[in-house]
Amino acid sequence: MSPTALPSSARICVYRGRELEEIIAGPDFVTVHDDGLDAPDAIDRGDSGKGPWVRLPTSSCDRRYRRDVTAVWDGQQVYVVGTHGSSAAITFQGDPQWARDHGLSGSQHESWGGSAPLDELTGVTVRERDLA
Repeated sequence: MSPTALPSSARICVYRGRELEEIIAGPDFVTVHDDGLDAPDAIDRGDSGKGPWVRLPTSSCDRRYRRDVTAVWDGQQVYVVGTHGSSAAITFQGDPQWARDHGLSGSQHESWGGSAPLDELTGVTVRERDLA
């Protein structure tokens, strides 16, 4: 599976026709990564360890939604939270032995996390749910 073909789970603000991943959402604002975004109604801008960001009023978003991406890896359902090169960052809630056997770290109480080869993921499901 190609990295560009697999979206990641995220909260999304559609702003001026662009889908932007939300970093933080407040009662009347969203903060998104700023890649030179033309945002005349920006409330604030700044920089963090993960790069520049811009804060927008939620009323400026054309749509806000949550995208959940799941896949099957070696017979178990995993939650895809990102991609990098030929790997997917995943979380898993299930059998601790399976998680350890697949190199995941964490616990059965707080979930397991790690990476999986993209070409081993099957049964990808993408669900979108509008946010208020």
